[in-house]
Amino acid sequence: MNLYPSAAHHTGLSVEIPKSRTSPLFAKSFFLALLFLFSSVSTSAEEYVFLNPHEHVMRIAMDLTGGRPSEEDFAIAESNLDSVIKRYMQTPEFSEQMMWLANDIFLVRTDFVEYFRDSYEYDRREVRYQVAKAVGEEPLRLFDYIVRNDRPITELVTADYTVANATLAMFWNIDYPGEYGSDQWLRGRYLDGRQHAGVLSQTSFFYRYNNTITNKNRHRANNVTRMFLGDDHLLRNVGSELRIADPEQDFLDLTLSNPACLACH
Repeated sequence: MNLYPSAAHHTGLSVEIPKSRTSPLFAKSFFLALLFLFSSVSTSAEEYVFLNPHEHVMRIAMDLTGGRPSEEDFAIAESNLDSVIKRYMQTPEFSEQMMWLANDIFLVRTDFVEYFRDSYEYDRREVRYQVAKAVGEEPLRLFDYIVRNDRPITELVTADYTVANATLAMFWNIDYPGEYGSDQWLRGRYLDGRQHAGVLSQTSFFYRYNNTITNKNRHRANNVTRMFLGDDHLLRNVGSELRIADPEQDFLDLTLSNPACLACH
């Protein structure tokens, strides 16, 4: 049996979900995905309260699809819960749930993309929406692709590919195997020769976390460490005084050793 922490814990309820014998998707990537997203939640075993079978199916449906189960789902789950779970994980609603969860970490969904103001009929409202939606979803769709295809969760930062629909592929110059105008998200590669590294090589990711000539990528670096290492530099203590004992000491060395410098640098 496997337990995962969820919002139910905070209301005195928690869910026990059996490890599937028929769906490696569920057994591997989904639990790793939840571990990635909820790693900050700490509980002890005695705090869990197990749900009855009816509540159990209800909670699974809410977690995986964001909706309530049907009467048929309740009936099937009595003898074959794995098949219900596997079916839920093939639905568009499951993808939406995965992207919604992932966006709590990545914070990439956007409603405006300045770069395209003067290009490709950007004055048309539907085009603006399609572009902003696609750009904001590229990292989230990669997360969903990894979970759905039982890929290692480490591919969030190591994948030798990206995922795109036709809109994103046109704007970011991505090799797209689907039909023109298709909204299907498929695996592809950037055509500019870059080396792929999961979200860390996605143009959409770095469009969201941009840079300035003076920032020297600190903003980007901080968000990468915040997401993947749990280390937000903005939450570190900063010294109130900067004292340089040796005026001859190299200032570059100070940025690596002096506490007042180190918090930012």
